[in-house]
Amino acid sequence: MMTIDNRNIGAANLPPDLRTVVDERTLLRLILESIPEGDAARPAAPATEVSLRPPMMLTLICYSYAIGLYGSTDLESMLLQDRTLRYICARQFPRWQDIRRFRRGNRARIEQTLSAVLMRVFLEHLFPSVPEMATLSMIKLCEQIQVEANHRIETAILLDGVEVDV
Repeated sequence: MMTIDNRNIGAANLPPDLRTVVDERTLLRLILESIPEGDAARPAAPATEVSLRPPMMLTLICYSYAIGLYGSTDLESMLLQDRTLRYICARQFPRWQDIRRFRRGNRARIEQTLSAVLMRVFLEHLFPSVPEMATLSMIKLCEQIQVEANHRIETAILLDGVEVDV
């Protein structure tokens, strides 16, 4: 049983794949609504062979991390298999190198968007089923959500680093 002393009471209730809590369409909508205003006007990460728009890359990476898909090569291979990932890409399929490069150059944007998505999923879909949350401050919950978002990004970095070493 979870207690109030558990430091991860909020984040512990977020599954690795958020599709177990919300459907794909809802998850994608939450991500699109969480992209910061004016983000489309920001310049892209370093140029690549394919003209990859930053909002598309941000959406793709945040969706990937929200469903528990972290490795850039894994994401690249899933682009042709998963209809939601194909929809996000709109026929501009990034290579694993593009994904890694974008993550490196836009980590703060990814973390901000992913944190907003995790918070909304938790508050809108999981909060009612966790009565212990009534005693947790919003500041503490925000910290835990930030830690969870950071953990997902660090997992992606770690997996990409392992692939380079192999």
